[in-house]
Amino acid sequence: MAHLFTTNASVDAHNNVLSTLSKTEKSQIKALDIIVGDISDDLKKQMKNKIQDDPAKTMGLYLLVLVATAAKYDLTTYIDVTDGLTNDAEGVIENIDYRAENSTRPLVLFGSHFHILT
Repeated sequence: MAHLFTTNASVDAHNNVLSTLSKTEKSQIKALDIIVGDISDDLKKQMKNKIQDDPAKTMGLYLLVLVATAAKYDLTTYIDVTDGLTNDAEGVIENIDYRAENSTRPLVLFGSHFHILT
């Protein structure tokens, strides 16, 4: 069933309700900002502190993303496409792999049926 919302806050509220109701495995993934270059650690820290937690000011990138198995996702922003995924691909998460024992941060998310949206 399609839904139409007039604000991002309404979309977020709807998605949070659906996430709460879901009984599948879930994980929160926090963004990891890395600054590369020949600059001081102090300058890198200053630059990181200026990154805002507002998707409207980070090209749609969220600081925290909730993922769940059996949920449908659209990859609207995906920079590293060496694994075959592309921007605007759509698919379903099948498994969340933590790779490291007792880790709370997934290293790999397996998906299926990813295809380009038309």
